[in-house]
Amino acid sequence: MKLIIDSNIVISAILNPDGIIANIIFKDLRNHELICPNYLFFEVLDKQEKIIEIANYTNEQFIELLHIITKRIDFIDESLISDEMLNLAFNLTTNIDVKDTYYIALSLQTNLKFWTGDKKLIKGLRMKSFSNIIDTSELLELLKNRNI
Repeated sequence: MKLIIDSNIVISAILNPDGIIANIIFKDLRNHELICPNYLFFEVLDKQEKIIEIANYTNEQFIELLHIITKRIDFIDESLISDEMLNLAFNLTTNIDVKDTYYIALSLQTNLKFWTGDKKLIKGLRMKSFSNIIDTSELLELLKNRNI
């Protein structure tokens, strides 16, 4: 199985490298492909200072964890996403969070589920009939039932 992974999932794994999210990435999904747009780097690095402060990391520890986690992910250049999918994704994310446009466009183009921890995004997209989205509890349920 392939999943598109949101930056908030990566940030969660950085903040808690021994936690549930990191465990899912490195153990439960070890034989599955995780994909995201290159934009993830912008989002994570934009929050670098806050992450370092919250986790009490050094800059080197942050970079090392980011490197370890992103080695598990296949990155897609946003230029490979069609304008049609970008426009549709922009319309879907308007009034919710347009920063997720690339992730949603990638999900639309590939027909892959988008794994996020953003409850507002999930609720808003589902209200707009976008169902190709999964939160961590739903993912754990699929893994538990071996439906993935």
